[in-house]
Amino acid sequence: MKTERNLSQADLELFRTTVGTVIPLKNRPAAPSRKKPLPLLRKQHSNEMEILPDRLSDHYQPIEQGDEQLSFARSGLQKATLKKLKKGHYRIEDRLDLHGYRRQEARQILQEFLHYAHKNSYRCFILIHGKGRSSKEQGPILKPLVASWLQQSEAVLAYASTRQKDGGSGALYVLLRRADKEW
Repeated sequence: MKTERNLSQADLELFRTTVGTVIPLKNRPAAPSRKKPLPLLRKQHSNEMEILPDRLSDHYQPIEQGDEQLSFARSGLQKATLKKLKKGHYRIEDRLDLHGYRRQEARQILQEFLHYAHKNSYRCFILIHGKGRSSKEQGPILKPLVASWLQQSEAVLAYASTRQKDGGSGALYVLLRRADKEW
């Protein structure tokens, strides 16, 4: 006798004896991890990264940003360059996700990543800072800090909120100086 799946009775018996008793798994999502792993670059270059001077301050007053969309360009940078950045026309060479990190961890990881990216001749990357929705009444915490830190770094030429498909107002395209120029 054939079943709905076109298997013979002998095939079904063989399958049941081979597989044995099966207990279905309960469909439970895994518990979220409390501690996020540090980026690979910290593990690879831990000795080198420890000697980096702390160049980013939490007390720097960034240029005021009016709405949810952020953008910044160093003086002297062509307007067309910022326009291209806002449209996502630069090749994205990496991503850094700071979403969910505490202030001190995020600052340290960003500083290390900027050093790593500059050293490896990255030109453009996406930095995810989140939209700050879990901060409720406080508003976003990391978003304005990230904007401030990026403006303080001499390696950064410009940044702009990403297009919707890349994260919208929860992420930035970051354009770096060419590696041949020291900062």
